[in-house]
Amino acid sequence: MNKNIAIFRKKVKLLMSQFGDNMVVFIAELKALGTSDADIVEMMDDSESTIGLEKASLNRKIKSEVAGLVNSLHIEAYLGEL
Repeated sequence: MNKNIAIFRKKVKLLMSQFGDNMVVFIAELKALGTSDADIVEMMDDSESTIGLEKASLNRKIKSEVAGLVNSLHIEAYLGEL
């Protein structure tokens, strides 16, 4: 396996793990404040809510990592190292 792909996979795994951990804490806080399950589900679907904004942020970070991977592979291929 290419080293760039291995690094990419680890970075994306870390980003997704952090997102999951943050959402667990956020949902626990909402539950402690008395927010209903239906309201939490509605927040997950709303792109303007905190959860929706976090999802959008995660998507941007992953897209950035993909672009970095493509650039790295392109440079390696161009230099004949791939």
